[in-house]
Amino acid sequence: MNRKKAKGYQIKSKPQKYRHRAGSKVFDGIKQRIVDFFSYWTKQQFRKRRNWLDLENASKLFPSVMNSTDTKVFRFTVTIKDEINPELLQMALDQAYKHFPLYHSVLRRGIFWYYYEDSDLHPIVKKETDYPCRSLFHYDEKRLLFRVLYYRNRIHLEVFHALSDGTGASWFLQLLISNYVLLRYPEIRSQRIELSEDFQYPHYNWASQLDDSFARYFHQKKKEGSIAHKKIENQNKPKKRKWKRVHHIYGLRTQDNRMQIIESEMPVKELLQISKQRNVTLSVFLTAVFIESIHRTIKKKNKGKNKERSITISVPVNLRQYYPSYSARNFFATTLIGYTFGQEGKTDTFDEICACVAEQYATETKIENIEHKVYSLAKLEKNIALRAIIRPVKDVILRLGYSINNLNITAALSNMGKISFPKNIEEYVDQIYVYTAASRPQFVCITHKDVLTINFSSPYQDTEIQMNFLRRLTEMGIPVTIGANEVNPPDVKQQETKYEIL
Repeated sequence: MNRKKAKGYQIKSKPQKYRHRAGSKVFDGIKQRIVDFFSYWTKQQFRKRRNWLDLENASKLFPSVMNSTDTKVFRFTVTIKDEINPELLQMALDQAYKHFPLYHSVLRRGIFWYYYEDSDLHPIVKKETDYPCRSLFHYDEKRLLFRVLYYRNRIHLEVFHALSDGTGASWFLQLLISNYVLLRYPEIRSQRIELSEDFQYPHYNWASQLDDSFARYFHQKKKEGSIAHKKIENQNKPKKRKWKRVHHIYGLRTQDNRMQIIESEMPVKELLQISKQRNVTLSVFLTAVFIESIHRTIKKKNKGKNKERSITISVPVNLRQYYPSYSARNFFATTLIGYTFGQEGKTDTFDEICACVAEQYATETKIENIEHKVYSLAKLEKNIALRAIIRPVKDVILRLGYSINNLNITAALSNMGKISFPKNIEEYVDQIYVYTAASRPQFVCITHKDVLTINFSSPYQDTEIQMNFLRRLTEMGIPVTIGANEVNPPDVKQQETKYEIL
């Protein structure tokens, strides 16, 4: 009897267990579908399926504030010994493009922010037929954020600043030019090519290139582990310098909003020697000359007016020199360097300007001050109230903030440092120039071999400031060769003239 009950009990219990397991599997399946549905819209899963990336801290400004004049596009120009072969240049571009996944990106508009999206677009080399630094981004078109052009013996690489800064773009340029020279001059291939640090593996590692170094080093939670945190935790926050009557440059704009470009070349050794005599760096020396040149132009136009007036220069700082990073994305901060003319007890000599500028460079480029500025921007970016605002409203806020910030800026400059290629390839590369679209007169300088090129860009037709700058250098005994594009005739796309300042 007991056995039968036990046996019957066992038989009845089996289908119950089976039904429980079947119900559990159905429930688990429904649960998994719900989880998958919601996880699809989470950031991590959405990024994995859509292949998209956030813009880093420095890039978020550029799409919002760009316009038809200041397109936020910069250009590298490389002159080669012979006429450019477009077919070989296309092959060189195809090879370089494979190693830079960041350059596959297009810029898209989201509800709250812009973002990078991976694309299957393929870059095509084109002959230059228009003015430099034309717009690369348009919200309703899916475009790559860079272009490669050629004209005679020149190769141009133009990049939208939201994609990369000058340092990141220079790595792409070096690979592009090296590939082209190897294809154009096959005799080099039989020679041994020694690669510099710029051609080592980290620069071409995909994870390193796509790294958001701002998030890695300046996330709010990591502040206590920062390099300078221990130095400033017991100190007061650095005081922001206030400038009196900041001068702004205005003038007659060029036709069809093209940039007024002036290229200049000079021996870097002589510049370094003069800088050393004054116990300042090359960047300090060039900034001081730029400030003095602007003041000379103002003084000439405003005779008899000797009121206190400040001239300020916006200078970018490459953060890679403080924080190890091989990111090809933007990783820089900006600082403001200036001098106030007409102060009591000062004669406004060039030596006084140099001393004042040198002191500001030493202070503003300290890691404590750099971190304070970047952390402030990171904190603003992570603000919950601001993050909840939709993108069109953010665009208006950013434009307004950008305009207010520009009230403290007279002009801008950037020193890209030195760029080089493998020894065998250097023989075929003559010179390198860099310039950018601008809302005010500014220059970018870069050193290649023993030559420094200083390249001015301006939305205005007047070139008095640029000429005063170059004349000041020749007064110090530095030979300067310059070239300029023609901006006045409407039927001329781009015409270059070259002459020397004696």
